[in-house]
Amino acid sequence: MRVVGVGDWNVICYQQLGKVPDKFSCSRIEMKWLEDNFSYIDNFTSAVERQQYAQTFI
Repeated sequence: MRVVGVGDWNVICYQQLGKVPDKFSCSRIEMKWLEDNFSYIDNFTSAVERQQYAQTFI
């Protein structure tokens, strides 16, 4: 069995989602936080933000 180290979860979340939750449960993010922060996307959102929203729900 091999153990793989993971970087700082705050950095990873910011890079992938553009936002960082207040807290983590191990490496998990609460679904409520995701829903609260990514449930609405307006028509003037940049391509990067749209990609971040899509990554959130995949």
